[in-house]
Amino acid sequence: MRRTLLAAAMGIGLAWCGLAPAADDYPTRPIRVLNQFGPGGGADLTGRPVLDKLGSSLGTSVLMDFKPGASGLIAAAEFEKSAADGYTLLIETQTLSNNTLLRKVAYRPAEWEPLSLFAIIPLGMLVAQNTPARNVAELVDYAKKNRGKVTYGTLGPGSISHLAALLFGKTTGIELTQVPYKGTTEVHQDLMGGRLDLFFDGVSQALPLQRDGRLKILGLTTEERMPLAASLPTFKEQGVNIATGSWFGFVAPKGTPRAITSRLSKEIVAIVSSNEYQEKMKVLGVVAIATTVQEYAEFRRNDLKKWEEVIKQNNLRLE
Repeated sequence: MRRTLLAAAMGIGLAWCGLAPAADDYPTRPIRVLNQFGPGGGADLTGRPVLDKLGSSLGTSVLMDFKPGASGLIAAAEFEKSAADGYTLLIETQTLSNNTLLRKVAYRPAEWEPLSLFAIIPLGMLVAQNTPARNVAELVDYAKKNRGKVTYGTLGPGSISHLAALLFGKTTGIELTQVPYKGTTEVHQDLMGGRLDLFFDGVSQALPLQRDGRLKILGLTTEERMPLAASLPTFKEQGVNIATGSWFGFVAPKGTPRAITSRLSKEIVAIVSSNEYQEKMKVLGVVAIATTVQEYAEFRRNDLKKWEEVIKQNNLRLE
């Protein structure tokens, strides 16, 4: 992959180069976009502004259809049954991709028609305000003294919240206990209620909770401090190198006509590349990134390879 795309994973956008002409008779009815998470999650916050603009540019309604639970398997199953006609799309995440490493699944992400990536969200480790640890080192020390008693929330096995915690545990030599949830709202509630110890959340959701004093962030997974939160240290500067993030992209079912995928790709990339979307995401601490279909496919392969190593190191298999 081009070096610019690798840089974009932590802060630089990509320009789009033109695609093939679009189908003149598409679309003629509303389009739905499946989301494996519930309302208010990272895919919703970053994807909805794209869908609103996409509906305007296509002259039809483009609606978010939430299918949370089962680590994305519910959304993927619905997507696999959908006709390859451009009227059902999916917000793909590394959770869906990583599922292929964790269990037998009835889908192959490599066969889906990539349209474009649209957002990469760095992570922040959220803890309760009354957590005695003031930094990552103190949390690690506490976890070592209370082996297996420190709990972390995930959005299901194989989700970025799960794998980031595994990477954190493996890197620091601590043992954590997973507690799965269907959505981030429930995770935040349990963190604030003292029923959960930590959660790796996208910064777009974590930063407001930190600013409001409801929860606190001990570390960010960015390479450098974020301008929006200059007072918050990275994991790297605290001696734990786990730079990573959560990514989102739009895909169409296998076999969708090229004229339709080209039209959708062109429209999505124009929206994501716009100053309006770029600035809106920047305020949220999100990297807005538009890609060609080839760059998207290569990005997915490289990301899968990285997490395959983490999964093997942790002997993680769900079946």
